[in-house]
Amino acid sequence: ALANIHVFKAGGSIKPFARSSHRILHDMTFQGAFYHYLAEDDLGSTSDPVYNVAPGGLGDNIGQEFDGQISWKVLSDLRALLQTGIFVPGPAYGVNRTREEYLRFKVSVDF
Repeated sequence: ALANIHVFKAGGSIKPFARSSHRILHDMTFQGAFYHYLAEDDLGSTSDPVYNVAPGGLGDNIGQEFDGQISWKVLSDLRALLQTGIFVPGPAYGVNRTREEYLRFKVSVDF
C-alpha cells in the first residue's frame, strides 16, 4: 500500500503494424510510460522505510520511473511480452538508494 505519495503518469501505446498484411506483425504493440513520484508531506513517512532518512526530510521529490513494453501476439495461441524499466530515485532518498533497472521476458501459450 502506498502512503503519502502522489503519482503522476504519462504514457501511451502504438500498434505500428496494425494495417500490415502480414498476420505475424499485425498484433504487435509498443507501450511506454513515465511516472513522477512526489510526497504529500516531505516530513511524513511513506511505505518505503528508507525514504526521508534525514531528520528534517530531504524534499518531496521521490523519483522518476520510465517503463517500456513490447507485446506481441505471435500466433493465435502464442504471446510474447518484453518489459523493461528504470527507477531513478530523487533527492528524498539521499544517497541511500541507487537506481533500479529490470528486464522481463514472458512467453505464454493458450491451450
